[in-house]
Amino acid sequence: MSFAKKTFQQIERLTTSLIEVSLCDDQNAPVKLPNVPSWDTCRIDLPVTEVSIALRNIPYDKLYGEMNKRRIFTYKLIDGALLSLQYDFFNGVLNRHRLGYYPNPNLLSFQENEDLYSLDDIYLDIIDRRIVIVPIRFDYDCSDDTYEEIEHPKSHFTLGQFENCRIPVSRPLTPCQFVHFILRNFYHHAYTKYKDKLFDSNDYCFDETD
Repeated sequence: MSFAKKTFQQIERLTTSLIEVSLCDDQNAPVKLPNVPSWDTCRIDLPVTEVSIALRNIPYDKLYGEMNKRRIFTYKLIDGALLSLQYDFFNGVLNRHRLGYYPNPNLLSFQENEDLYSLDDIYLDIIDRRIVIVPIRFDYDCSDDTYEEIEHPKSHFTLGQFENCRIPVSRPLTPCQFVHFILRNFYHHAYTKYKDKLFDSNDYCFDETD
């Protein structure tokens, strides 16, 4: 089975699993473009026509608000955080991906009403008053015109909205690896409780890169 088809099916499987354990509050099914039988060259994207808002130089609260309003997300978690998964394949090989985690900048409502959530330990990370909102993005681009050793690794992640923050990553991430990273690090109580229902240690992975 092609990597593209595996990726598409993994996103679908994660959708079902996140809903079943009540971690996903809303979702958009992935779309394959173009809509043809072949999986060799295709884009796995969001079912929206305009996603450039996520790239514009605007304050984070406005960026989040626009993404939420325009439904520019794959998963919306129980605290309002948005996860966006986009992949591009060419001739059977991963060409690029953009994987984003956009926390809800209005977490105060959760923290002010923590009694409503404290009965279920999956909310314990969400209502911690020490939380600092930090969007995270994992990018991969194998094209030679964007790659620059150290300055612009093919696979990297970005913290916050710092233009030149590109921390090297050893390989592109599959949907499961990305969601695993987010839950393990930012929703640890939920991760510990549901990891066996969400993740399979035998899932595929992409090759290491520069």
